[in-house]
Amino acid sequence: MRAEPTDYAKFTAWHELNYKSLTLPTDWSELACKTIRASVQVWQFQWYLKCGTDKYVRVWERYERWPGLLGMSRKASFVYHYGTLVRMGPDGIPTYVSNNPVDIRVDNVGRPVHLHFGSPNPHHDQSVIKGLQLDDMDMFEFLKGIIRHRSTKKSLDKIFGFTIG
Repeated sequence: MRAEPTDYAKFTAWHELNYKSLTLPTDWSELACKTIRASVQVWQFQWYLKCGTDKYVRVWERYERWPGLLGMSRKASFVYHYGTLVRMGPDGIPTYVSNNPVDIRVDNVGRPVHLHFGSPNPHHDQSVIKGLQLDDMDMFEFLKGIIRHRSTKKSLDKIFGFTIG
């Protein structure tokens, strides 16, 4: 996975700038947007958005110390998920189970970066994805793609410009 060195202040400034310029559709609601900091070099970012009545977006990123670069961190793991809302937890956050329905998910949990498209399996590695560099995607590119998909009804592969095969 391609990871650029960053630090917590840069990440926060980047997120705030992009967050302020993001216009969510009126039928979306933000359920949670939080950062859990273990240290100045290790943090986890979580963002949950409900889309209409039946879909949700989950953004999860984990940053950890960049070896050899003092004070710098890197995005070590991430999940960008859009799918059917199956159940809500007692905290008001969608609960996720690995076999939940998936419209699209890009992640690097348990293996190199890969794509789930239309279902939890299979895991499509970058080698079979044409037109989209998975490790270049960021949370805002993902969210804007989901917004375009929902407003235009275009398929997600067309919105993100990829083919599998």
